[in-house]
Amino acid sequence: MKAFQTFMILICFNLNVLSQEEKVVTYQDLLKQYQNDTVLKNEAQEISTKDLETIISETNTECDAFKKKIEKEDYLSDVEKQLIMQFRIDTLRIELVEAKKMKIDYTTSGMSNTINESTKQYDKLLNAYYQRLAIKLKTADKEFLKQAQRNWISFRDSEIKLMALLNGNTYSGGGSISTNINSIEIKELTKKRGIDLYLYLLLVSTSSE
Repeated sequence: MKAFQTFMILICFNLNVLSQEEKVVTYQDLLKQYQNDTVLKNEAQEISTKDLETIISETNTECDAFKKKIEKEDYLSDVEKQLIMQFRIDTLRIELVEAKKMKIDYTTSGMSNTINESTKQYDKLLNAYYQRLAIKLKTADKEFLKQAQRNWISFRDSEIKLMALLNGNTYSGGGSISTNINSIEIKELTKKRGIDLYLYLLLVSTSSE
């Protein structure tokens, strides 16, 4: 139990989504529930097709409500509004689905599977922003972006190897929870790169207006 709660706290303190509001929506209540054992009163179970349908439905409803809320905020331009809103909703959706899945299946393998799926979703966002940014750049400048991305992939792969080493038996005792820690750290690496590319896209899109 203690190891699980420690892991959940690690998730909360490693969030890098830009808006503090999204962090609160996705994890604050969940963390309190875990600390108070209100979620763990129900035995962990494999996520069924019906569970997944419910999760998707609830997430869509919450994201729609959030969209209506942030539409009322002030933006410098329509381009900025579109980019910022889409980014916040896309990242919120990933985090909400992850949190809801963990309420159902909080086994070690269940959590790893859930986090790995979030990583895949962030990787899709990363690639989408990469492609959109590449379109904005002059032909002669695209190579700088390609080289930067190649360098990041090399850095990511090296970091993954280092994290696996440090979270293993030699330095931290290993154990099943180390798998979850590795998974969340890989997700955060991917998410941060996606955020960087989004910010670059936001910069070049709004500067040219």
